[in-house]
Amino acid sequence: SSELWPSAIASSILLNSPEFRNFSNGKSLLELGSGVGLAGLVAARDCSSCVLTDVDERAVQLLHQATHKNHLPETVTCRQLDWRDNHDASNPVDIILGSDIAYYYHLLRPIMDTTRAFLKQDSVAQDSLLIIVGGASRESQWDLYHNIRDGCYNQITDVREPPWLGKTKMVLFHLKMSNWVEDNDETDVVEDDDEDSQMVPISVIIHQPPSRSGISSNDPSLDTDTIMSLFEEFEYVATETDDRNMLKSF
Repeated sequence: SSELWPSAIASSILLNSPEFRNFSNGKSLLELGSGVGLAGLVAARDCSSCVLTDVDERAVQLLHQATHKNHLPETVTCRQLDWRDNHDASNPVDIILGSDIAYYYHLLRPIMDTTRAFLKQDSVAQDSLLIIVGGASRESQWDLYHNIRDGCYNQITDVREPPWLGKTKMVLFHLKMSNWVEDNDETDVVEDDDEDSQMVPISVIIHQPPSRSGISSNDPSLDTDTIMSLFEEFEYVATETDDRNMLKSF
C-alpha cells in the first residue's frame, strides 16, 4: 500500500484524458485498493463524490492526510474496505476504479463480488463504468478480463456464472518510465533520456453495464466501439492473438 506502482501512474495519465474527465463529470466514484491514492485523487476532481478505500488501516490514514494536503473538498472521503467482506451497498456508485489490484488469482472473486455490490446496474443511461488497470504481463489481469467477458466458475457457489451483462474490452498501452527527477521549478523542462527509460506494458479492463434500453449480452462479437474510451488517440483494443502471444507471469 505504500509503494507507487506503474499501473497507478498509468491510471493517473489515463484518468486525466479529456474523454474520462467529460464522462466522470458529476458522477460518483469508488476506488478499490487506493494505496497512496494517486489515481483516485486525479479522478476525484470532476466527480460529485469520491471514496478512496484500502484494506490497510495505515494506508487509509495516509489517504486522509493526502486529501487534506491537496485541499480536496469534503466530497472526497477515505475508508477501510475489505473485498472479502459481504457488502450491502445501499448507495451504488457510477464508477469503480482499481489500479494493480488483480495481482493474485485468489483476489479475482473478491474483486468481482465487491464490484457487483457497489457498481450501479441497469441505469437509465449507459453511465456506469468499471476500470481495472494493471500490468499487461500479469496472467491474473487477463483472467479477470475473461471472467467478466466470458463468464467463469464460482468456487463459492459451485456454479458457472454467465458473462456480465454489458460490454467489456481490454485496451493495451505502453507506459514509458524514466528515473525519478526532483523538479522544484514548474518552469523546468525535464529532458527525456531514452537510455534510462523503459517501456512498461499496461492493460486496462473497461466494463460498462447495459442501460435499460441497451444490450443484454456480453457477446465478444458485438461492436465494442461504443464502450468508453479512456485515451482514444492511443488506444489499442486487445485481441485473442495478443492474449496468446503475451508473455505472462503470475
